[in-house]
Amino acid sequence: MNNLNNTTFNTLEETGTNYTVNKLPLYALNGENFETMQTNSFGIFRNDSGAWLGTVGDRYTTIQNKDLAEIIVRIKNEFGGQIKGGSFKNGAKVYYQNSLPDHVINEHKIKRFITCLNSHDGSGSVSFGASNTVVICDNQFHYMSKELESFRHTSNAETRLKLAVENFKFQLDKEQRIMNSFDKMSEVQLDKNIVSMVIENMFNVKRDDDIKNISTRKQNQMKAFDNVCAKELNEKGSSLWGLFNAVTHYTNHVQVSNSKTDRLSNVIQGAGERLNRQTYAILDKYMTDNKRTVVAV
Repeated sequence: MNNLNNTTFNTLEETGTNYTVNKLPLYALNGENFETMQTNSFGIFRNDSGAWLGTVGDRYTTIQNKDLAEIIVRIKNEFGGQIKGGSFKNGAKVYYQNSLPDHVINEHKIKRFITCLNSHDGSGSVSFGASNTVVICDNQFHYMSKELESFRHTSNAETRLKLAVENFKFQLDKEQRIMNSFDKMSEVQLDKNIVSMVIENMFNVKRDDDIKNISTRKQNQMKAFDNVCAKELNEKGSSLWGLFNAVTHYTNHVQVSNSKTDRLSNVIQGAGERLNRQTYAILDKYMTDNKRTVVAV
């Protein structure tokens, strides 16, 4: 990596992602004559440690960490901010974030980021999106921009990666629209219908389901969410904003109770990210359909 500029190299070093990956053919042992033969699958391996990261098909194209690091550095150079990042699952998943100016809703500070994601195990696409963290409770919401760039590791991946940089102003505009939506959420009164809609989506239940037909595990999950919901509504008000933070609190701190790394992975590229995004869409549609009923002050 001697040809990297200093800023990109430092980003890779500081985030612990200064390694490359190789796509190598996988072989199987022929049980009849004990000869090896090449399969149709390939393995992705780290060049520094030799660790196996995942199995992919022949059309899979590797995207190196340096490629995303160079993008996040270009974003920082153009828009300012600070870079952070890291990896999960022994380096199979990688992310970089560049900070944007903070946003404030009802005295609650929201830290804003542009996030680049990549995976080396065949489990996910290269993607770019907005991430937001409510500082008081460390709830993170990552909104992947499928409209901007989210593409698979195929032969045209490198070309689309270059185009992504040119389209980043679109992503910043989208991120600002999300902030505007959060502002509106804080002004919209809760009612039983929207709470039921969110709970039904979260736990795959119906409001008229008999409690006896709901598993004990799911009942415990719903009770945990009830506790979280009471806390967030008390802190942020009985509004859509309070309800949305209850969901992000649940996905950030309750849904996955293992290590901090597992919890972060869950809300960036896991089930928590999908649930947060689904909830945002439900609340945004609710505001549109009901013409934003404003909380009395």
